[in-house]
Amino acid sequence: MKTNFRQKAKIGVAGSFFNQLMSNNSSIPELGKGATEMHFTDRTCYEVIKVSKDKKEARLEILVAKYNPELPHDIGHQNWILEQSGRFITVIWKWNGWKTKRTIVRFTKEYIKNCKFDALAKGLTPQQHAAVYGNDIRPKNVIEGLTENAFEYSKINIIFGRKDYYYDWSF
Repeated sequence: MKTNFRQKAKIGVAGSFFNQLMSNNSSIPELGKGATEMHFTDRTCYEVIKVSKDKKEARLEILVAKYNPELPHDIGHQNWILEQSGRFITVIWKWNGWKTKRTIVRFTKEYIKNCKFDALAKGLTPQQHAAVYGNDIRPKNVIEGLTENAFEYSKINIIFGRKDYYYDWSF
């Protein structure tokens, strides 16, 4: 089965016209090449460090842009130095577009079904609450019968094969 990796952004919604145009592409991830995520006006760069055989999933390292005082610059279009950050994201081709894929901890369907309280945390004992949440406001730990790991997907406008960092100073 051949997949068409054609992602489409909604043109005219808001933000940079060029970012919207760049979001409409059919690029695919290639190991060792770059990637650029288009935001409202800014752009973030990545390095592709792992690609699945079917090209539908890739692991990307977030690149940090550092100012280079030795190169000529203009507002917005500086000659940035892109450096590795040690932070990573996973993108996956799903539902006719690229999505970020991350693991989250959520309450199990069984616990939610059996919980008699409006707020899930109210059904927990103080010990269970501490075990599930730790010091966070979101569930952080998998506790058998209460929570489980799950995947969460979010749309990402990305183009593969280039690293085109941009920071809009006007926002």
